[in-house]
Amino acid sequence: MLIQKTTLAALTAGALLLGSGIQVAHAATGTSSTAAGKLTSSYASFAGSPENAQSLVDGLRTGSLITLQPNPHGPYASEPAASLAPSTGKLGYGNINIALGLAKTSLAQQGITNPTPTQLAAALGGVLGQRSEGMGWGQIAKSMGVSLGSVVSASHTEKSGKKTAHTNQVASLAKADNAAGKSNAGGNSRNGGGKAGGNGGGNGGGNGGGKK
Repeated sequence: MLIQKTTLAALTAGALLLGSGIQVAHAATGTSSTAAGKLTSSYASFAGSPENAQSLVDGLRTGSLITLQPNPHGPYASEPAASLAPSTGKLGYGNINIALGLAKTSLAQQGITNPTPTQLAAALGGVLGQRSEGMGWGQIAKSMGVSLGSVVSASHTEKSGKKTAHTNQVASLAKADNAAGKSNAGGNSRNGGGKAGGNGGGNGGGNGGGKK
């Protein structure tokens, strides 16, 4: 009888754990779907179509090939399709938003607000290329003459003008990214100073001793 009760308790506990795991998985899936849907909706117009925006988000999220088709009802219906293989590998949704925002900024600086598939692939490829070479998002933005904060705010500001919680999260990511860059620069500067001081002291001491 005791063995049966123990077995029943174990089975019940296992069922509860399994149920909890399924709920967590469903919650995570729902959150991911919501984030992907928001990004797709935000960049549908810029990408030329919801399908292109979906391809961008999915490709950047999984690190797979992105294919952009001309909108048959748009001004560039006769333009060729374009493909892009992300050089950064898989990206989180916050980083996807930053990458697309920087590509959009780069094109806008060229006077392009409705890019062709080829133009969009080239701009995004340039941003991802710099990122894969080790540049921080803030450094990439600075190379364009803008701040990363302004790019993020432009992409996540609600119609009311208030920033969303996700905006603050991405902004924190940007600050950490820039802080890491400054820390490395500071370290290099200190190392350079130490080397200069050591070499200077050594040369000075050696020359002075020789003259005596």
